[in-house]
Amino acid sequence: MRRGPSRRCAILPVVRDSASIGTARRALFGRRLSGEGRAHAASDGGESKGLRFLGHAARLATACADRRLVGSAIGDYRLARLLGQGRYGSCFEAERIAFQGDSFAVPTPCRVAMKLIKPRKGRIDRQAVWAECAALSLLDHAGVPRWLGIEHAVVRGEEPRYFIVETLCGGDCLSRLLKSGCVFSDGDIARIGSGLIDLVLHAASRGVVHGDIRPANVLVDAGGSVSLVDFGLARFYDRTRDGRECLAASSPDIEGVAETILFMLYSDACRLRDDTRRHGTWRDELHLDEEREAFLADAFFAPEAFGTMEGFRGRFEDAFGFARPIRQA
Repeated sequence: MRRGPSRRCAILPVVRDSASIGTARRALFGRRLSGEGRAHAASDGGESKGLRFLGHAARLATACADRRLVGSAIGDYRLARLLGQGRYGSCFEAERIAFQGDSFAVPTPCRVAMKLIKPRKGRIDRQAVWAECAALSLLDHAGVPRWLGIEHAVVRGEEPRYFIVETLCGGDCLSRLLKSGCVFSDGDIARIGSGLIDLVLHAASRGVVHGDIRPANVLVDAGGSVSLVDFGLARFYDRTRDGRECLAASSPDIEGVAETILFMLYSDACRLRDDTRRHGTWRDELHLDEEREAFLADAFFAPEAFGTMEGFRGRFEDAFGFARPIRQA
């Protein structure tokens, strides 16, 4: 993984089809729209631009409000810094400021991650909170945070704030690496993709679907280890089903892996076709051999073609090669 020129780009969107991949790439890398894209953007009118501006302003206001919480004491912890924002909550790094009793069975590390649970429609969605906690409890993988509990406190006389406490995973999120201009080689993509698929298969073996795999929720540390965070949209299914039924249940995570791979492919301009402005989908814009294109197409549009989750892993290894260590810049 090497550092490329700095690029100014928007927050990574979620992409699920071949046409929107091109749109997402243009948002990420700030590339100019093709003639067709400009016509489409113009047809949106000022209303959609206004909505996008309002959405950005709302996220900025939320981030500023959440940063005010840094330094606050929440139960046995003090919020040290804001790590990032998810769809339904902000995540902080926190340090432990008090020892808990001997009756507490799980040893708590000195530094943890604390996810602020934001109300939906004015109230805490308890079912969603417990779904996330249940998912973390079911999984037992070094690349998944471990649930430690829930803390709450009244900060500055405001409404009570509730936090999910988790072990702290190391590394930086892929979205931040992409925004900073990191270029991912084929070896990098093989290593990160293999680690991510290993996490997806572990979750599937426990009947868990992450449901929101994207660069912002994938962490990579200096040694190339991959972690998956933010299980706020996790779902569950009966893991005793046969392989094809498990594959169908895990299709959102399969799509998420393919999406993440595409973002890494787009990080290197050498993979783009010279006439890319005439087109608008990833099939047309990227130099891909038949095996890679078929893998990505099946992941997005026909996951049943993999047969089983192990078949999904095998197809990835055939298309992108076996994992190799990431070269740290």
